[in-house]
Amino acid sequence: MRTRKPPFVRSSELANGVIPDRSRFWQSSSPLEIAGETPSAPERQPGGDQAFGHHFGNFRLHPNAQTGLTPSLPPVIPFTSTHGITIQTQRTPGSSRPTLRQGSPHPEDIELLQERLNADGATPALEVDGIFGPLTDAATREFQRRHGLIVDGIVGPQTWGAINALERAGIAGPEDVLSGTRPVTAEQHLEVEQALHPNAQISGGSVTTPPMTGAGVGGEFEQHMIAALDTLITSRVNPENEMPASPDLMDPIREIADAAQQTVEDFYARYIVMASRTPTGSYHPGSFRIPLGDASTRPVSREYAAAWIDYFMSEPSYEPSQVLTDHHVDTSRDRPDRAEYTRVRDLYVSNDTRFRNVRNVIRGWPAEAGSGTVFIQPREYQGGIGRWSLFKTMMHEFLHLVTHPNYARAAAAVGGSARQALIEGFTDHFTLQVWRHVRDSLEANHTLRQRVEGNLFQPDLDPAILEDPSTYSQEAPERIVAAVGEENARVAYFMGHADLLGLGAGTRSEAPLTGIATWEPTDSDTAEQYTVHAGGETVAQIRERTNAATIMELDGTAVVDDTQRFAAGHRLRIPGIRWHRAIAEDTRAQVAGQHGITLEQLERANGWTHRRGDTPIPPGTRVLIPRH
Repeated sequence: MRTRKPPFVRSSELANGVIPDRSRFWQSSSPLEIAGETPSAPERQPGGDQAFGHHFGNFRLHPNAQTGLTPSLPPVIPFTSTHGITIQTQRTPGSSRPTLRQGSPHPEDIELLQERLNADGATPALEVDGIFGPLTDAATREFQRRHGLIVDGIVGPQTWGAINALERAGIAGPEDVLSGTRPVTAEQHLEVEQALHPNAQISGGSVTTPPMTGAGVGGEFEQHMIAALDTLITSRVNPENEMPASPDLMDPIREIADAAQQTVEDFYARYIVMASRTPTGSYHPGSFRIPLGDASTRPVSREYAAAWIDYFMSEPSYEPSQVLTDHHVDTSRDRPDRAEYTRVRDLYVSNDTRFRNVRNVIRGWPAEAGSGTVFIQPREYQGGIGRWSLFKTMMHEFLHLVTHPNYARAAAAVGGSARQALIEGFTDHFTLQVWRHVRDSLEANHTLRQRVEGNLFQPDLDPAILEDPSTYSQEAPERIVAAVGEENARVAYFMGHADLLGLGAGTRSEAPLTGIATWEPTDSDTAEQYTVHAGGETVAQIRERTNAATIMELDGTAVVDDTQRFAAGHRLRIPGIRWHRAIAEDTRAQVAGQHGITLEQLERANGWTHRRGDTPIPPGTRVLIPRH
């Protein structure tokens, strides 16, 4: 039995090993300001993956296990439906300013808009005159293209939110967010594979797993997995899990959720703000607010229950995952491994009693963001320490919501326990970083403390509040970060570039990674190599395209004659250039901005005809970034 850390603390049961006194209620402060807001719906990705959470969507149960199943995720029931109230203590960022469009009044707001558009690189620069005319309309549309927004020239909550998020992050114009990343070597890729598949064997430079044992109907794998799941599920069943929480329990959660979201967004601002996004995506900086729901009343279909069983089977922090290890189950292999895994998972929830037990456990789960709404079981977070436990939990759950959709797709395609390391493991890796940053100055941060503690605030800080949250296993994230570096990990998680974790060619996965995770073994060796374009090029043309200060042959010989011409396909070394592997959300303007260059520089470097900034770049395209 391998050594495992406990899962992320979301309840006093997990933290202290005891069942909490559920008769105690929160000591809440005065009723909160009431205002309406509709939470965003989750963005669905190709293949059914969601942009965040546990990827519980699009499950199809084994045909022999089906018993009248609902074929989709259950609808969200927010607090308003459960309690007849809407809880909100802060307006959505950006919404305090009026919506502006061509011909609008509000000259002071228009002047501010023009200043911000100029700071972001409006070309030509606008005269700050408070008049929303054709030039301001055109600059607004270009801003929207650069930041993955709906391009309509209307400055509403989403556009104001992006403008304010950029200012809060201290970003003015293109920002080279990827300057600290490095291409992954073949050796680092192998280290990542070993971290994601710790029970596999190394043979001939690749990772292999022994054949699965105990397969087949009624076989040992089925027996052992069913028994392990029964032990886990029945130990967590509690009738009170399905008792709706009172408004007194719910009221403080909104403020704590807002505080946790703001803390995470501020800490990881440059990655979050500059990530490529689509106009219809669920998350946009400055205009998103965590949707919340009461876990005790959430609908749970049999297919959704199967998704949770998948989680319990594959997450290394829970006992059923040891059955996978004991029977050498490798879900990157279709048969028998993945077929048996799926069959047993679906068999479990096809039993009515087991399904009801799983549903009860889901409704009692302290916090979970798999559907795009963070469902909370508020009885798990009582008193002052309970509120801080909820704050730490909400940082974790918000990180699920802001995980880049392409990273989520890559993790889902990898599948199995490796997926859990990439999703839950790295979410806790980033939770710990931001929490330790908060913790180190928390004693003097009365503003945050009063926001979280409400009327329970005491000037003397309880030392128990400063404790780190327990986490999902950090073994794989720590090994991966040691191999590829912290900057690579952040850009992969928040900006979607899974190739910077070495995911791609040679990665063991349940589904193809084409166009999602596109690392190649030659990425590091060719990082500063330039291949002469069709028709040949002179040194002067190459210098103009790449902004090169130095051009060399691959053997290190300097190339100094600007009139020298090279044939198509000839390879040269140009220090300072880099290569960007495009993902599904990438557009020309967003990629240029992330690397601190202009759209014109990007198009010239790649020999592209000029197009609008929101022109998509096909996923997997290797894009040249000139020296800058």
